[in-house]
Amino acid sequence: RGATVRALPSSDTATLFETLGARTGSWNDADYSARVADGRIDLADISFQQAPAGLPELGIATGNVGLYTHMNVLIGSDQALARLSGDQRAAVAAAARTMQDWAIAHVERDTATGPAYYAAGGRVILATADQVRELRAAFQPRYAQLEADPATAGASPASRR
Repeated sequence: RGATVRALPSSDTATLFETLGARTGSWNDADYSARVADGRIDLADISFQQAPAGLPELGIATGNVGLYTHMNVLIGSDQALARLSGDQRAAVAAAARTMQDWAIAHVERDTATGPAYYAAGGRVILATADQVRELRAAFQPRYAQLEADPATAGASPASRR
């Protein structure tokens, strides 16, 4: 409670951290670096790959708690896609399949990058089953809101599995 967390710029991510009592922000670049350097950021939602460059010291990371799948995507609404020609929609679909295939083949999994984080001086710990249950219980109201929203209903965050 009370920690300042650099979260990805997403209201859902911020809400999850705020549910735990954190103050959140999505500071980037020089502002983020200055806040880390002078101790105004306590935690960062950051990948194992980015942590060595993005944090002044490698701290403790959880190895079995993922709040969401870490992949940035471009999403077009049905209305936006309907404005495209058939050829344009086919090109977007082909690009999406190509990117999906590339990500599956090339994005490093935590099982590959976690040991490198540890070797660089970071610590990787596992949350207990009770701690994972407590997190899920704390997040449940937000998940219920997402399930009730037609735009996000049915999208099951990885952490709920």
